[in-house]
Amino acid sequence: MDYAVSLSRYRWLLACKRLLTTAQIVQFLLILGHTALQMVVEDCGFPVEQTVAQIFLVLPLLTLFVNFYAKEYVTRSNAKKREVANGYSIRSKED
Repeated sequence: MDYAVSLSRYRWLLACKRLLTTAQIVQFLLILGHTALQMVVEDCGFPVEQTVAQIFLVLPLLTLFVNFYAKEYVTRSNAKKREVANGYSIRSKED
């Protein structure tokens, strides 16, 4: 019983999970855009080596978050759409 009460307190956090994932993806895209801008502007004064290192650090994180988003929200929402009222799922030719 205590466990159920504890979970109900953090229910709002679970509801915000998709929004937080989207915000992280946008954040990584902004970081990549800013880093690309640093590489284009020649008189920036920021070391090119550090800029390249930043790109190599952010790209795997962006890939992981996009992969998680696709598996968690895109695939599951498509699976829910195939559900029918009696609880059986409609199989497509792809399955």
